[in-house]
Amino acid sequence: MKWLGRKWRRMELEFDDEVRFHIDRQVEDYIREGMCPKEARRRVAIEFGVTSQIKEECREVWIRITLEQFWQDLRYAVRLLRKNLGFSAVAVFSLAVGIGANTGIFTVTDALLLKNLPVRSPDQLVSFRVNDEVRFSYPAFESFRDRLPAMPGIAAVESLERYNLSVRGQEGDTPVGEGRVALVSGNYFSTLGVSVAAGRNLTQEDDRAGAEHLAAVISDGAWRRWFEKSPNVVGRTMTVGGAILTVVGVAPAGFTGDCIGQPVDLWAPIALQPLVEPEASHLLTNRRAYWVRIVARLSSGIDRSRIQAAAEVLNQQALRDEAGPNPRPATLQYLARQHIAIDSDSKGYSPQRALMYQPLAILIVVVALVLLIACANVATLLLARSAARRREIAMRLALGASRRRVVRQLLTESILLSLAGGALGLLFARWGTDLLARMIASAPAQMVSSASTALALDLRPDIRAMLFTTALCIITGALFGLAPALRISRASLSTDLNEGSPRAALSVGGAMVVAPRSPRVVSPRFTGTGL
Repeated sequence: MKWLGRKWRRMELEFDDEVRFHIDRQVEDYIREGMCPKEARRRVAIEFGVTSQIKEECREVWIRITLEQFWQDLRYAVRLLRKNLGFSAVAVFSLAVGIGANTGIFTVTDALLLKNLPVRSPDQLVSFRVNDEVRFSYPAFESFRDRLPAMPGIAAVESLERYNLSVRGQEGDTPVGEGRVALVSGNYFSTLGVSVAAGRNLTQEDDRAGAEHLAAVISDGAWRRWFEKSPNVVGRTMTVGGAILTVVGVAPAGFTGDCIGQPVDLWAPIALQPLVEPEASHLLTNRRAYWVRIVARLSSGIDRSRIQAAAEVLNQQALRDEAGPNPRPATLQYLARQHIAIDSDSKGYSPQRALMYQPLAILIVVVALVLLIACANVATLLLARSAARRREIAMRLALGASRRRVVRQLLTESILLSLAGGALGLLFARWGTDLLARMIASAPAQMVSSASTALALDLRPDIRAMLFTTALCIITGALFGLAPALRISRASLSTDLNEGSPRAALSVGGAMVVAPRSPRVVSPRFTGTGL
């Protein structure tokens, strides 16, 4: 970018010098005709107008000419590739394999490692952990929520297993199939910065024992599947476990929770845990039951280390209360090794993320090598094909085409090939991403912290994948097309125009100019125009 900025500034300076040169020459012409210098400058100012306006007009002409030349190059490249379908098919298929593999790996990597949560200011989100453990007891969460300073919001969330859900109606309960349910604190949506698409969010009033109305928020996907996107969904009731919940809101499209790969269908207040899970009704009060994750939002400019130190003190107090009044020395040593850490949660929580760093890095290197091999193969094909185009390029140079224009034409052909390969590669990428997602989802249970969770990534092509593929196609086209373009543009006119067939013919405006195989020596005395 800095190089482009320097080049643009240099072009602007050269442009200014050229405009100033023409103005000065015109002033000198008027002075030579007998006009006084002051009058000459005034007249030139009237004729040329404002210098900035002249520059803008020149830029418009330059842009129009550039676009016309680009359109000509593109049409010629399409005709040439259609004329050589065999060569085009081999090159496009080779590039499609390399570009498709890279696009597929990027899609999985982006979904699992790079993409931020679709929430407000995701860079302010953090999560708590003790050493490598990300789950806390609910009393520990309450202590953090009530006693940590300068925190706009601290929320708790537990992603449950899939439940058989039913929608209640006038004719009774109608099963809608399985859905993943998450129990969250009442400030979960406000902490993450998510506004519902319909209805309202959960509130602190919903998240208290003995609430009059048992509220729930459903995802956009659940709204489509279970209620066929009915505008009257707010107020409908559903059965989850032993609880009857009233739908009070619909989450925005694209938001499926903060746990990557485990899309949530329904969010319910965490105070309803005894009703949803009656077999484990003691979890809200048990200090030794670690089952909730803690997500928080930091204030702008807050020192994370100060929050971490305060959380460390609270956690040690909770652990000592848990150990009792007279803990054993081994217990004290164990407690001393438990340290709070605060991690960025802008990309959400994923138990598979740390495990997939190394495999994905290896795959990225492998598919990059595959793309380089494809580029080398296509470059070899272009070099072999350039031997048949040497006379064509030599003729274009002889007719006045600049080498820069010839190189641009050849690069247009290469990039067009690469874009065609990228379009076909998107199909390969779709198949490859599905296969890779199934491989990740079928990882052994001992490799993930949440053993029974299956990974369900959204691997549909989005704008980020399309931009990546487009940029990769352009870079790839320039990579394999630059060397052949530079080589063929260095054509020797005297050699390339006369080698091959005995005669080389060039049609210009319906007339035929014929050059013999061996150059004829013309007498220097001949200066007529009747040749």
